[in-house]
Amino acid sequence: MMMYFYKSMKALNRLKKKQFLWQIGVGACFFISLALPAQQTVDYVLQDDFRKGIELFNKQKYTAAQHFFEQSLSDQRKDFSLQKTSAEYYHALCAIYLHQQNAELLVESFLLRHPESVLKTALCFEMGKFLYDEKKYRQAVQYFQKTDKNELEPDEKTEYYFKSGYSWFMIDSLDKARLAFYEIKDIDNRYSSAATYYYGHIAYQQKNYETALQSFLKLVKDETFSSIVPYYITQCYYFQRKYDDLIAYAVPRLDSATKGRAGEMAKLIADAFYFKEQYKEALPFYEKYLAGSQGTGGEEAYQIGFCYYKNQFYKEAVKYFEKASIGDSKTAQYALYHLADCYLRTGNKKGARMAFEGAARMDYDEKIKEDALFNYALVTYELSYSPFNEGIRAFNEYISRYPTSERSDEAYHYLTLAYLNTRNYKDALAYIEKIKIKDNNLRKAYQRIAYFRAMELFNEQRYREAIQLLNTSLSYGEYDALLKANAYYWIGEACYRMNNTDEALSYYHLFLNSPSAPKSEEYATAHYNIGYIYFNQQKYAEAAGWFSKYMGLSGDIKTEVTADACNRLGDCFFERKDYTQALEYYTRAITIGKSGKDYAVFQKGFTLGLLGKYDQKISYLNQLVVEFPSSSYADEAIYEIGNTYLVLQKNTLAIEYFKKVISSYPSSNYVRKARLQLGIIYYNQDKYDDALVYYKQLVEEYPGTPEASNALTGIKNIYIEKKDADGYIQYVKGLGRAITVSDSEQDSLAYIVAENLYMNGDCQMSVEHFNKYLQRFPEGNFVVNAYFYKAECLNRQGQKDQALEAYEMVLKKNRNNFTESALLAAGRIYMENKNYPQAAACYVRLEEIAELPATIAEARINLVKAYYEMQEYANVIAVAKRLLPSEKLPPEEIRKARYCLAKAYLATNSIVLAQEELKKLSQEVKSPEAAEASYLLAETYFTQREYAKAETEIFSFAEKSTPHQYWVAKAFILLADIYLQRKDDFQASQTLRSVIENYANPDDGIIETAKNKLMSIRQQATSSARTDTSEVHIQLK
Repeated sequence: MMMYFYKSMKALNRLKKKQFLWQIGVGACFFISLALPAQQTVDYVLQDDFRKGIELFNKQKYTAAQHFFEQSLSDQRKDFSLQKTSAEYYHALCAIYLHQQNAELLVESFLLRHPESVLKTALCFEMGKFLYDEKKYRQAVQYFQKTDKNELEPDEKTEYYFKSGYSWFMIDSLDKARLAFYEIKDIDNRYSSAATYYYGHIAYQQKNYETALQSFLKLVKDETFSSIVPYYITQCYYFQRKYDDLIAYAVPRLDSATKGRAGEMAKLIADAFYFKEQYKEALPFYEKYLAGSQGTGGEEAYQIGFCYYKNQFYKEAVKYFEKASIGDSKTAQYALYHLADCYLRTGNKKGARMAFEGAARMDYDEKIKEDALFNYALVTYELSYSPFNEGIRAFNEYISRYPTSERSDEAYHYLTLAYLNTRNYKDALAYIEKIKIKDNNLRKAYQRIAYFRAMELFNEQRYREAIQLLNTSLSYGEYDALLKANAYYWIGEACYRMNNTDEALSYYHLFLNSPSAPKSEEYATAHYNIGYIYFNQQKYAEAAGWFSKYMGLSGDIKTEVTADACNRLGDCFFERKDYTQALEYYTRAITIGKSGKDYAVFQKGFTLGLLGKYDQKISYLNQLVVEFPSSSYADEAIYEIGNTYLVLQKNTLAIEYFKKVISSYPSSNYVRKARLQLGIIYYNQDKYDDALVYYKQLVEEYPGTPEASNALTGIKNIYIEKKDADGYIQYVKGLGRAITVSDSEQDSLAYIVAENLYMNGDCQMSVEHFNKYLQRFPEGNFVVNAYFYKAECLNRQGQKDQALEAYEMVLKKNRNNFTESALLAAGRIYMENKNYPQAAACYVRLEEIAELPATIAEARINLVKAYYEMQEYANVIAVAKRLLPSEKLPPEEIRKARYCLAKAYLATNSIVLAQEELKKLSQEVKSPEAAEASYLLAETYFTQREYAKAETEIFSFAEKSTPHQYWVAKAFILLADIYLQRKDDFQASQTLRSVIENYANPDDGIIETAKNKLMSIRQQATSSARTDTSEVHIQLK
């Protein structure tokens, strides 16, 4: 029996060959059972279960063994507590070996129940190893800590140090791990190499590179670690800056390095040569590294770029300097500075400008910053490319920041030249006005800048501001005589646009009296403009003289303006009754053949009639109707043909043409006149019933008009001829006005009083009398006149709403002499009030009935604007197509209409048609519409993925120099998007930086948008994914 006991004890020493205390604990269970003979049968059963469990345990049949240990534990008698302790121990040990989920619970239960057991160390050590194998290192160290290493055998102790050290290492308790590895690294055991490696690795991580190096050097011939440690040895040399040792050690071993480490080792070798300033030797190792790398960034990109740069491979250097420049760092500043030089050496001045700007905006190296700032300003000046006035701004900044620099005089020289050549006049003006003392060059620049900024304001119809700056320019007029002369002209033109004709005349004459005026492009136009001022003042002799001078200066040029000047000369002679001369100029206007030809044909025909040449008159008027059927003079031409036949006593033909006026142009004012003439003809032919038809139409449909008044007289005469006075009285009563002869006289007298006040300019009194008239005679003969003149007075007084009510009363009546004027005035008020639907209604009607080309044009212009504001894009397109063929519109109205048309095409996805209009608009960029059009054109190309076209358009826009910086900035943000589409993060970043640095308005969203895009680029520009540099971990059993 004793022999069996000692055999069973071996089960306790599965991992411990001898452990005295442990044997005593288990043996005690046996001897206690021998001392209890009264319970011998039960004792032997329990002992047998325990024995069988030990036997199976030794055979590694842990499941079966665990069963018998459970049986052994089933007895609840206290007499067998020692044996049960051993059974508990084995039961837990089986659970560990069987990887059962409750293993740790059983171990903890054992430790709780038997805290002083001699089996504690063995069980904790086994549990720690089990968790180690399961890679549950944080739990493993808890059991290793409960293990008394002094109770372990030597082999177990080395295992304990390694596995506890490794577990500490894996949970980043490096100091505890280091102490554990230290205990066994220099002792001959199965863990010594691994312990040495991890000891060195911890020293490496803790930047104790010499200690790490000595550990790694011990492993160079180790079977497991020989392929791993060369990389770490190389790094240790690198971090200690032992570049010669690194090169001597790593170069011979590079070819035999593992694939995962070869690229990184090549980089370390390259870096060593780089820091030794042996850039030629570094380059092939960088290239070897790049062959296996997924990308580079930051410092390493800079070093690679610098090696290419030093070896004069500038194009190759650009690629890496661009990558290194992303972000805000000292490296980025250096990269940008050298990148700029590379760009200059490869002929890319635009790129150099951008890179110098980036380097100048960083503060890490003051010398680099200074030199970059100067070169940025200089290259900007040389490029003549300064959409935000960057050149002037940069030279000013350089002079201010570095006043004692040896380059300050040179900077000041270029600053003066920049002022003289800038096209960004708004910003330039702000800068030059800050300079208190100006030398002659700056004064000359000031004259130019003030003048051209004034022209920008003029184009925006800001005439008062333009005049103010033109006067500023004149105060420096001694430097450029031509600019001085032109300033006089444009002040005159601004005054003319503001209807200040006396001031306009004065400045036009100042212009013409300037010695340099004949050299000006505006010289001939000034004569034309003066002619118009006198023409509108009905001073026809003076006007004719100026128009004649204009024609003499224009020579044989056939333009809209020369054709118009001929027509006005014809009009001047016509008004002076010099019909022969008038015919000469109308004929010249016809020959030129521009948009005023229909007017010239009409006037020539009419003038021939005044000379008694009726057949020729009829011929020309018929030519007008045939050649220009849609002309605003066609209805009048047909009416005049009828009148001419009437003069020739060809009543049948006269009737035919008068009726043609009514049928072909039912909305024309000449319909009333034609009906009156038909009534008269039929009356004279004693065809009273026919005459009554036309007279009554006039009275009933056009009350309050002269034709209606004449027609009523004609009706009265017809009833008298028919001896039917009662019939006339009944007819008049039937009109609903019950006007008696006495009433009619009172009506006329009351109206005439009000009208005389109006004609004398006394609006306040005239409005009162018109109100009295309208109250007394709500259906009077002059109701329409009264409402219209009342409205005109109220409008002049600024009482727009009350005026609008009166205009609407005019418009509610049948068409009359005031309908066209009322529609025009009401439409203008509705537009001012932004009541676009009502404005559109007025202008639709006005377009239908207007006779004057200028009125039709105004109706169409405002219809386009109103429909655009109402987002009725189909109507915008339709009206704009009718409007834009006109060649006599003011440039600003053509621009506005084309802008609305382009936006309407965009809104309806008619991109090609939109682009056609945007191209026309973007020929100049001084107006806000044209500037936006330039941006939109580029944007349409971008959306169509035509990036090259979009880029070209943006640069073209920027080079034209617009005062509307918002759209320039938007265009540059779009340019950044183009670069991003091309995967060119550098150009995108620098473009956005330029916007952020140079755009002046912080509140309109531009800078915020640029910053957000730049931040997005930086977030996405992750450091290059290098060759694998992860740590190597080896877990030993």
